[in-house]
Amino acid sequence: MHDLRKEGFLDAVRGRSGGVRLARSASSISAGDVVRTPKAGFDLLDCGSCVIAPGRALSGALHEARAAFMAVLDEYSLADLVEDRKAGLRELFASFDQAATPAEAA
Repeated sequence: MHDLRKEGFLDAVRGRSGGVRLARSASSISAGDVVRTPKAGFDLLDCGSCVIAPGRALSGALHEARAAFMAVLDEYSLADLVEDRKAGLRELFASFDQAATPAEAA
């Protein structure tokens, strides 16, 4: 939370009526930016201190995979992800209602 506030994604208000909210519109915040925010970073493999890192292909493959993963996240805003979730939940709950109806009739 601290890092997200520091980067300008969140606003926090202390006190009894306080809470946390987005500091700007959800459509202006990419999922990739949020994932990149934590101080710990998003490294799949820390090869900085490994003496055999230059001689193996694994670190290059993992860095390439991370770049591809982040590129996909950069294509989505928080608004995109929330809207998809709402639509998916509506369909999911509707399927539960339909599945429960025949069992209740028996």
